[in-house]
Amino acid sequence: MGILTILFSLRGRIGRLGYWLGSLLRWVIVFAAAMLVVTWLSAVIAAAGPQVQVSQSDDLVARLQGYSATSSAIGEALARPGAVVILIACALTAIYVWSGVALAVKRWHDRNKTGWWTLIGFIPLIGPVWTFLECGCLPGTRGPNRFGASPYGVGDTSISGVETNYRTGGA
Repeated sequence: MGILTILFSLRGRIGRLGYWLGSLLRWVIVFAAAMLVVTWLSAVIAAAGPQVQVSQSDDLVARLQGYSATSSAIGEALARPGAVVILIACALTAIYVWSGVALAVKRWHDRNKTGWWTLIGFIPLIGPVWTFLECGCLPGTRGPNRFGASPYGVGDTSISGVETNYRTGGA
């Protein structure tokens, strides 16, 4: 299973190691992207000189109220560094959320539960703890289940007809 399939597909199963490595990869990518955006924005502000002032009262809603849905207004909004940062942040957030859902769904599949169990994470206090325990700590179903073959090959039959066991490495 390729990295794009692991991060973006809702089909199949992944083990705990794949879940934790995928989660770590997501955090590394977000951190690197945030550093790039901060570096770029710092360079833009430094190049603009002292006339650029950052105000606490200058919020996004107030700036967007004056814009209509015309292409010139959108072009004008995109010309501002803040608007570009907001668009990048929205795109990265969408990718981050989707990849998190995909990882969780595949872990629930490995536990032989439907991906809808991902929604349990929205229950305050109990949901995140339950998700952490089920997806991050408990092992998946041994052997194939209704969502596919075991990510470790447990219970799968090789060409010789011998059942393999990933823990012992033998039959």
